[in-house]
Amino acid sequence: MPITVKRSASSYRKSNPQPTDSPVGAYGAKLMAAQNAAQISSLVGSSGSGFKNHIINGDFRVWMRGIQGGTNTTSGIDSADRWWINKSSGTGYGKQFTFTRGDAVVPGNPTHGFELVATIGNNNMGLLQKIEDVRAFLGRYVTLSFWAKGTNPGGGCFRSSWIRSYASANNNGEWVVADNIVLNDQWQFFSFTTKVPNKSTGETIVDNESYLWVDILRQPGSDTSTNPWQYQIANVQLEYGIQPTEFEFRPLSVEHKMCQRYYYLIRTNATSYLPTTDGGRSRLVWSFPSEMRVAPSGSMANYTLSTTKDGVTGYESNNQTNTLFEGTFDAEL
Repeated sequence: MPITVKRSASSYRKSNPQPTDSPVGAYGAKLMAAQNAAQISSLVGSSGSGFKNHIINGDFRVWMRGIQGGTNTTSGIDSADRWWINKSSGTGYGKQFTFTRGDAVVPGNPTHGFELVATIGNNNMGLLQKIEDVRAFLGRYVTLSFWAKGTNPGGGCFRSSWIRSYASANNNGEWVVADNIVLNDQWQFFSFTTKVPNKSTGETIVDNESYLWVDILRQPGSDTSTNPWQYQIANVQLEYGIQPTEFEFRPLSVEHKMCQRYYYLIRTNATSYLPTTDGGRSRLVWSFPSEMRVAPSGSMANYTLSTTKDGVTGYESNNQTNTLFEGTFDAEL
């Protein structure tokens, strides 16, 4: 039988609690002194606008180059897209690792993470991402967050140092964001907040070349030990504000397209062929799915190529026909 309870409207009272405490500490004082919404947003961030995470492939789902790099001393991106290993004369490689399904330690039940293996360590060796267009960060508070576990270099700890770069390969100021970072064999959550320094008067920022170099974990510059070490990381996020928020999972189709601005792969025999009148050689006409950052450097065996930001044209240079080899196109910072 339904039961109806009637109550006089006079028995209801709107709750309107008043704050009794003001924010405290350096950041609390900044919040209280904020003059407008933009200043508040620069301190606390905003998760309502979408795409809050400035790291691309922060959950390591895109691996166009393969799931494990070669063991060598060459710095660069060797496996997970957008993730640069600075080997700094050390020796090592990056590789994919897979979480056990149902692992409840790292939130969101991620599928993959990144493992950096230093078979021979060296100072400044570590993992980083170069984030395009440093202008988006100058003078703003940002927070880096991630999960990590592993072993430590000979000096016993890692560091996170960042660089402003206004033009390709230029260092316009490095600063230490976090020091004395110690890992162990259990997953730990880390977050670091910093204010990115503004550029000095007279310095020029070059379009399509500037970036923010964001170290995740590196062997400190003062630690010249060569002991081996390794670590695993997951769910890396960089966002505006002074507080870390929940990791942003974007659709894989979106994340993949974002990676293709910097690197694109044409797989072997992935297209039809247009014969030319010059010896019947195969001709390639291919549009990239996303506009690349700059006209990429292109490589394809037996093909002479010409690239733009939008696509590639070329022809087979050895008079063979109906053969398209794997093509790679690199526009990384």
